[in-house]
Amino acid sequence: MKLLTSVILSLALLASAGMASAARLKIGTVDFEVLTPALKQLQAKELKSSPTADFKANQTKMKDAVKALQALRKELKAGKDTLSATRKEALQTQIKTQSKALTKQRTDFRTQMMNQRKNSQKVLLDKFKSIIAKIAKRKGIDVVMVDNGVLYATYQVDLTQPVLAEVNKVLKK
Repeated sequence: MKLLTSVILSLALLASAGMASAARLKIGTVDFEVLTPALKQLQAKELKSSPTADFKANQTKMKDAVKALQALRKELKAGKDTLSATRKEALQTQIKTQSKALTKQRTDFRTQMMNQRKNSQKVLLDKFKSIIAKIAKRKGIDVVMVDNGVLYATYQVDLTQPVLAEVNKVLKK
């Protein structure tokens, strides 16, 4: 019981200390509507700088596989009356096997592209957070929020323009 009482008292003291320090917080805001065009440009820049050689190689490989599959189907269709049963069966087996392989290639390619996109979004978000953190630290801001997420604050600083200027600097590199 003594342990529970001491834990409750400790939490109450921490909460009151937290409220006292929260009263001194400087709140900054960022207007995403203003930043959206620059963020889209930054994202486009990130996507352009991502490795595309693997994607192009995979695309070429898949196009070649599609052509080979089409050739097999064409041969099967053209020789439907003249091919031996053994050859027809062999072609059908090849078509089935290559179709499965192509489906797997396409699935792997889509997964690879989605992972690349996720990674580029993470890089973009990290870069954006670092820009905001840099400006907030320079201005002595403790908390940065989306401008429409703050219902009331006795004092807040709009960081939108400095963040936009910093994003534009990154874009020019």
